Amino acid sequence: MRVTELMVGDKVYWATNVVMFVIDVRRSDKTVVGMVNEKELDPELLEYAPGGIVSVDPSGLNPIPLTPEILERNGFKYDGMADWKLEGKDGLFIKVCPVQPNNDDWWHPSSTGFEVNNSISDILLEGVEQVYVHQFQHALTMANVEMNLII
Repeated sequence: MRVTELMVGDKVYWATNVVMFVIDVRRSDKTVVGMVNEKELDPELLEYAPGGIVSVDPSGLNPIPLTPEILERNGFKYDGMADWKLEGKDGLFIKVCPVQPNNDDWWHPSSTGFEVNNSISDILLEGVEQVYVHQFQHALTMANVEMNLII
């Protein structure tokens, strides 16, 4: 990943598949500081994350695909067609159609992406090959929606 793709609050993979919560993006020296759960780390990685804090080059990070499992854990409901939806208070409506590899039953490339609508703003991203958690977090932030995604 590139440092310009990230912002504080993003969740990305570090090392093999350890979820890292970004707490600082240092564009000047191109490093990203994040927190990891030490209980999830292999013993050989513990020395790189003292106290659960990691400072890394962003090229060592990988985006987390936004999957149906993640959406379900966060209260989204599958509509039986192609979309995952969440309706909230004050007119909040979020629709996601993520790509899941090798599952042509519900993948529709023309509508892959997400839509966030509320009384403040509308965000729409369509026609991408894969939607990632950090992209979705950015859209939620731009739409002034607070949601701590459970990975």
